[in-house]
Amino acid sequence: MRKTLIFVWGFSLLIPIRAAYAEVDWRDSYTDALNEAQVEKKPVLILFSSPHCDKCLKFEEEVFNSPEVSKLLAEFVLVKASEAKIFKQYQVPTHHNIVILDEKGKVFTRIWGPLSLKRFNEVLEVAYISILTFETESALSGKAYGEANVALSRASSLIQDKDILRKHFSGRLKKVQQSVQTAAQERLKQAQNKAMEKDYLGAYAIYDQMSREFQGLEVAEEAKNKMKHLENDPTLPEEIRPLRVNAL
Repeated sequence: MRKTLIFVWGFSLLIPIRAAYAEVDWRDSYTDALNEAQVEKKPVLILFSSPHCDKCLKFEEEVFNSPEVSKLLAEFVLVKASEAKIFKQYQVPTHHNIVILDEKGKVFTRIWGPLSLKRFNEVLEVAYISILTFETESALSGKAYGEANVALSRASSLIQDKDILRKHFSGRLKKVQQSVQTAAQERLKQAQNKAMEKDYLGAYAIYDQMSREFQGLEVAEEAKNKMKHLENDPTLPEEIRPLRVNAL
């Protein structure tokens, strides 16, 4: 705790002043938190607490309210739980423990507290990167390459300058990135082959699918440009007319 020397009418008073704390955005209810997580596509962090638990209050004040973890906590939907039924639902035996859910409400991991600020930050970083890595791999398996790339970018930005995170996750994230790039090139090649065979409708269909599969990536914009070219090229045969009609 920082102390400041203040002079009042010739007397000096040594008054303790609390360091600035970050304000934590706790949700009003457990149900609201789950609903928001689905809409915002964020994981949920449940702090099992009680206003009568001294360890809980200290843990919250010294750790959760610290500016050092505020940026990372903003990536979660935060909610406190004190109801017995929620303790029972997640099999949490006591207060000052944490359960992290994915955006669909499934338990991803548990953190048994209270922890020091440094340890909590380390554990939370690993948990969050694990969630993002899982999201990239799940999106990749479902061919949602745009979603995979978004999660990949968020994860990559967090592991910069963090040796422990790079050690555990950089290899997996690199594989995801390579898979996205490979899939994009394969799809472009398929569309180009269709166009060379004068199957313009087939090429258009592939470009259209790419614009959705790779949403948010440069290759999606490239696919959209290819679609516009097919829609507006007056030299193409009559079979391409449905594309022009749909584009109007």
